[in-house]
Amino acid sequence: MKIPELRKTLAEEGLRPYAVSIDGVDCDGEQYRMDRSGRGWCVFYSERGQIIQPREFLTEGEACDFLLGLLRGDRAVWLPER
Repeated sequence: MKIPELRKTLAEEGLRPYAVSIDGVDCDGEQYRMDRSGRGWCVFYSERGQIIQPREFLTEGEACDFLLGLLRGDRAVWLPER
């Protein structure tokens, strides 16, 4: 999975808009983040300016898959079902 597909999946599944920042886009406050790092990608949760449980990945695909799994495991980041 690549970033465009991840964004599409998250929108279709009803992710709250503020819940995630991918590659520095919509970066604000407490949220899950996926940013480019020195050799690849880093996925983490950001809270009060602190990086919590960072995980490094060599490929965009691995990072996207991991982030999607984190988000799907956190009910608070999804919009209520219609």
